[in-house]
Amino acid sequence: MRFEGSDGLPVQSQLLLPGEAFEVTADDTLQASQLLKLDWIGLHLERSQHLTVLGPGGVQQRLRLETRISCNNILAARQFTLAGMGVSLQPVPEVRELLARGELLPLLPDWQLEPIGLHIVTPRRDA
Repeated sequence: MRFEGSDGLPVQSQLLLPGEAFEVTADDTLQASQLLKLDWIGLHLERSQHLTVLGPGGVQQRLRLETRISCNNILAARQFTLAGMGVSLQPVPEVRELLARGELLPLLPDWQLEPIGLHIVTPRRDA
C-alpha cells in the first residue's frame, strides 16, 4: 500500500524576537538564504536534512538544512521550538491547537512541503 500526503509544517515560536522571526517577503518569494540562516531543530541523527517546498505559481525550492539541535523525539523538538530555540517541522494534526492559540506560528503560510510517500508493508494473509 502507498499513501500520498504531506502533513508536516515548518513552524516557529511566538517567543522569537521580532528581528529573529522569519517573514516571507511581500511578493511571496521565498528567500532560500533566509531559511538557511535559521536555527533548525531536526529529528534526524544526521546533521543535515533536505526540505523541498512548493510555493505560489508552482515555484519549487529544494534546500539542504543544517540542524543546530538534533532530537530523536518529535515532542522534544516541539518543546525546543516552543521555547524559542529555533524552528522545526511538526505534524499538523499534533500542533493544530498550538497554531490556533498562536503559540506556534507557521513559517511559510503560503508554501507547502513536497508530498511524501508512505509505504506500509504487511505480512501476507494467505501464508
